[in-house]
Amino acid sequence: MLLQEETNKHSLENSVQRVGKEAMQWGLVAGAYSGVTYAMQEARGTHDWKNALLGGALTGAAVSLTDSNVNQDRVLKGAITGAAIATAAEILRNLT
Repeated sequence: MLLQEETNKHSLENSVQRVGKEAMQWGLVAGAYSGVTYAMQEARGTHDWKNALLGGALTGAAVSLTDSNVNQDRVLKGAITGAAIATAAEILRNLT
């Protein structure tokens, strides 16, 4: 019974650590995306999909850099994925 309690405690600690890391990453995503898109909007004087594209690309690259196994390909894929998702979301938002 003692071994099972120790295992449960270890599992709970791992879960809390994972949740903390996920929360930090989502905070990074939200802050980076909002900051970049706002800065682009102010610099360009317009609110359009191009701001979302750059914000998504930089955010995707930043999230890729938080991975323990960082390499150039993953950062590039993260940037492309972030740009695509953010741009698509912005275009869809403007359709409604």
